[in-house]
Amino acid sequence: MKNLLKSFALILFACSMFACNKDIVCDGDQPMPSNCSGKSGKTITVVVSNAICGYGVWGSTWLFPKDTTKISAEPTWLQPYSLENGLNYTPKNGEILEITYTEAKIDNRYNNIITCLAYPGKSTPIHILCIKPIANPIITPPVEVTKNLKIFMSCSGTGVFGEKWLYDETTNSYLKPCKWIGKAAAPSFEEMNGGDIYEVYYTPSSSSECQDNFNNNPTKLCFAAPPKSTPIDIWTMKKVK
Repeated sequence: MKNLLKSFALILFACSMFACNKDIVCDGDQPMPSNCSGKSGKTITVVVSNAICGYGVWGSTWLFPKDTTKISAEPTWLQPYSLENGLNYTPKNGEILEITYTEAKIDNRYNNIITCLAYPGKSTPIHILCIKPIANPIITPPVEVTKNLKIFMSCSGTGVFGEKWLYDETTNSYLKPCKWIGKAAAPSFEEMNGGDIYEVYYTPSSSSECQDNFNNNPTKLCFAAPPKSTPIDIWTMKKVK
């Protein structure tokens, strides 16, 4: 009987030791996979997103700090430049991760890579030491949107293309182009016609100059207010039809 009690006590002790191990299944919960080297660095929570024309260990899949409360006109990305040996993880767009990293040592590994010419935005190349997925649902990345949009003639509207705004037929919403912030040249105002379709890559605009365009427009094109719109900054824009 004593031996049986000792065995039972040992089992309870072993369970208590393993209960705090994050890689052990407890109470039916599945452990979150992780890839960690054990090396120290800066730890941050990020959202996986798509950097147009970016490159790195996952191609144009880059990382955006989740604790950024306001998207600037030129958001600062974290470019996954290299991974510590042994890390094997491919993130999904919109996934939330906790990563530990140091700044990357730049070499020639990407010198011959072929990519497009659009500027993905200000970025810091990083060497990733640890990747931990966070048990949150995949969210819509807050950084970039690429859509086919229709040119809309906005009565009394103003913007980087004057009264020529953009209309999203999928959401029945209007977008006001506030700034052109891409490195490539913007399409000419004259070549845009109402109803033309453009593929547009843009981010939400934080510009205070892009608010209340009707009241602040000294050269009103007509006497009707333009529709309610979302101000955006445009990175790339090419005509589809």
